Amino acid sequence: MNTASQPEPRVKFTWPKVFLTWGVVIPLLAMAAEVLFKPCASVFFDPIPTVGHLLLLLSIPTWNLVVYRHLRGLSSPGRQWLWFGAGLAIATSTFYLLATWLIGLYSFVLVIFVLPIPLCLLGSAPVLAWLSWFSAFAKLRREKVTCSNLWMWLGVGVAFLGIVISEVSTLVTVFYVKPAAAGDVQALQKLRRFGSSGVLADLCYREQGVLARRSPGTWIVGTRFGSDMAGRFLRSMSIKAEDARELYFRVTGESFDTVRPSTRRTFGSSAFSDDFADWTWDQERAGEAVGVRLAGLYLTESSTKWTIESDAALAYGEWTLVFDNHGNREQEARCQILLPAGGVVSRLTLWVNDKPEEAAFAAKAVVTAAYRQVVKVERRDPVLVNHVGPDRVMMQCFPVPAKGGKMKVRLGMTVPVHSEIRVPILLERNFSLASNFSHRLKTVSDQDFEGAQRHGGQWIFDKKLNPEQWRQTRLIMSPRASEVVWTSDPFAPKESSFLIRRTEMIESEIPSDLVVIVDTSKQVGASREQLQQAIKQLPSGVPVSFYLASDDGWIRADRANVQQVLNEIGFVGGRDSAPALIQALHDHDKATHLWIHGPQPNKSKLLSTTTIPLFTGRLYAIEVVPGPNRLLEWFPDNDRLQAVSWYQTDGSFTKVIKEIVEPSRRGVWKYERSSTLPTTGKKVSDQLARYWASQEVHKTRDASLAARYQIVTPVSGAVVLETKTQYEKAGLKQADSAMVPGVSNVPEPSPALLVALALLWLVSRRRR
Repeated sequence: MNTASQPEPRVKFTWPKVFLTWGVVIPLLAMAAEVLFKPCASVFFDPIPTVGHLLLLLSIPTWNLVVYRHLRGLSSPGRQWLWFGAGLAIATSTFYLLATWLIGLYSFVLVIFVLPIPLCLLGSAPVLAWLSWFSAFAKLRREKVTCSNLWMWLGVGVAFLGIVISEVSTLVTVFYVKPAAAGDVQALQKLRRFGSSGVLADLCYREQGVLARRSPGTWIVGTRFGSDMAGRFLRSMSIKAEDARELYFRVTGESFDTVRPSTRRTFGSSAFSDDFADWTWDQERAGEAVGVRLAGLYLTESSTKWTIESDAALAYGEWTLVFDNHGNREQEARCQILLPAGGVVSRLTLWVNDKPEEAAFAAKAVVTAAYRQVVKVERRDPVLVNHVGPDRVMMQCFPVPAKGGKMKVRLGMTVPVHSEIRVPILLERNFSLASNFSHRLKTVSDQDFEGAQRHGGQWIFDKKLNPEQWRQTRLIMSPRASEVVWTSDPFAPKESSFLIRRTEMIESEIPSDLVVIVDTSKQVGASREQLQQAIKQLPSGVPVSFYLASDDGWIRADRANVQQVLNEIGFVGGRDSAPALIQALHDHDKATHLWIHGPQPNKSKLLSTTTIPLFTGRLYAIEVVPGPNRLLEWFPDNDRLQAVSWYQTDGSFTKVIKEIVEPSRRGVWKYERSSTLPTTGKKVSDQLARYWASQEVHKTRDASLAARYQIVTPVSGAVVLETKTQYEKAGLKQADSAMVPGVSNVPEPSPALLVALALLWLVSRRRR
């Protein structure tokens, strides 16, 4: 007689709620706390630096939940999967137990009010998960839910492989960061392929020791709580922040300050806060570098107003910026600004106690010394603007008051107008843009231009721009400049108080020797097709040499093989253009040089041991992507160097180069002085005198002339101080408010006009 098979008796499952809490709930809560608050990443290491780590961690509560349901008779998974999951869970929990045993020890020893709750969860979760696994494993054995050990070891192997894969980017960075920083090209290439940009970013913001605090694996073997030998090795592989910043660019092609470091959190009785600004020391304060991005410091308001004189082919604009500091200590806002082509700063204003105060203009060394004295010693309210390269200035202001304090600055600019005005933009900054940030652009002109609307006898452009639109906007126009214009120069002596400008046409010549230097960084690669097309269309009758930046320094090419060489070296990471550029200037000192480049955010080590080659030709720096350029700052600002921003010019890359290398007829401005009122020509504003002075200072390097005309040049700067005593102590004279330039008011629609338009709209709707 056949009898029905009876199920094997189950072992009684004691403490099911405890098992569920220890093995499932607490691990999930610990992961959620780390993702939201990052307590461990802030203090010790990042337990979840990658998606792979997260998946491994999820295997622990998942397996415990499956076992719980099986032991309660709620489901019956296959035995092979139970033992495979057991291998995953035990390997992962053991790995994290090794990483967090010290935190766990503190969690059990100290009371909960001493350690924050998320940190207690993180410390206790691996221990409890490991105990839960041991308990579940024993119960499964007693129930005789057995299977080949091969399945469990397969799970262990998969977990081990997952740990290795998840840790590989950090481990590669650990092993190759120092050789790459020392110039090892193979190490650099390995970092590009397998390294962790997050580890490099942390190194840029912090000094030595970050490598041992990045991931669970490096924490296990790289701290004083793990292997002492391995710890010494990892610490020996750390590099200085300055070297890490250069390496970050070489690996990623981006400047380090485009990303923020991992966030540090501090916990209070009721909430947590981002305290990064309070424990990161701003080492660049009052210095010459923009430096790290500071948390809590924001640009909240930004607007420019322009007045365009088409007869003079000149424009004057004022850029107003408002900074807001949410941090717990006062901070310095610093930024590098790209001015419109040929522009010069001709006004600087700081609001002190809600009152606008004008700047003093003097030699660059004098205003810089005055600023540093006030910032570092007196800690008062100055703002400084200095020239740092062609069409580039650096502005820094201190202090932006803590806990919601604001600082308001205005920058005035005099610029020539040919076919367009390139809107000034931020190239580099140590502050963030507010979440709802927009830049307002207002322009008034006596001539029509693209996008403008007529208002009375003027043409008006008024628009709010998001950050991306702001970087790309330019005002397209064709000014009807008079052949002869003049102005009454308020800064000149009476015997030469009238400045006259005449336009003369000259013929440009085709270069006899042409040299093309190409920055092969990743960002330049976006314009690769246009670059190759422009190379094909270079004049056939002119000898052309190519110098291409590479990881090893530079590679020389000619017309026949330049495309092949470009394909071989590629456009990857960030490459230092200094070796190629200096070699090209040395080999072809009389040639016309076209340097096609992107950002160069780090000062090349070659510049500390090399002087600028003496060259009598011309150098056109054609910028493909906007950004800081330490190499461009290294060159003296004279008429042999001309910066061209292709990304904001009307036309293709080919057209830009064609205008440089092919003969053309163009107008040049010639100036003369007179003591009597001119009888011919068109009278224009005194912006003409300021622009003349900027051109004259470029030739003569006369700082006193720049100070008299109140402009920022390679030899002069501007500073606003808080008190008259500070000006007197520094030997500076504040600009007379009656002598500073200003913009025309942009007409705003009147309330009556708006009401009339609304009524007209309603009437039209009723008639429909």
